[in-house]
Amino acid sequence: GARGQDECCDTYAHCVSCCMGPTVNAQSYLEDPNAFKVLLHPETGKWSTKWEYCTGQCRVTPLGTWFENKYKTPHHFCYGLYPMPTNTEYTLPAQVKVEMGLRGESCDSVCSQKGMRCSAAHLEEINLCEVIRETQDFKCKYCKIKDSAGQLGGPAVQKLGNDGVFDGICLQEKKVHDLRCDREVTEAYNRVCPCV
Repeated sequence: GARGQDECCDTYAHCVSCCMGPTVNAQSYLEDPNAFKVLLHPETGKWSTKWEYCTGQCRVTPLGTWFENKYKTPHHFCYGLYPMPTNTEYTLPAQVKVEMGLRGESCDSVCSQKGMRCSAAHLEEINLCEVIRETQDFKCKYCKIKDSAGQLGGPAVQKLGNDGVFDGICLQEKKVHDLRCDREVTEAYNRVCPCV
């Protein structure tokens, strides 16, 4: 079956069928200036027909996976312009508020400015590009799992300018024992912090 809110389906055949159907305006996606055969890569060219768009776009992309080795949801065949299924599997505890700091700022500083404290116990839970995407309205152009040798202290973003949809790079810290609330980062990065 299909889920309308994220334009994703549980099988490839359903996805293509829904995309080709009369209730989906795939033609507008086809004509969008950002609709490339490989998302964010204009060098791959544009789709020529609605059929080509639907059969191509319904293929699984990294946006539908956790760490590119597990599907986020059974509905991972998506025909939308930005084929990213809604996360239905992973939720943070209600008391955790994910906040993004200013460039170079530590999570201790970020959370204290909001009248809260950084929860080191929740750093590993938010160390996912998906959490950054869903809590910060920050769309990752790329997701990198980085061994920062302790320089990041946890998840962070690197803004590359705003092109209207994808703002930059989301970074997950590879070594979870290096996750720390007090780590300040270079001016190139904004920390993403769990505040309680």
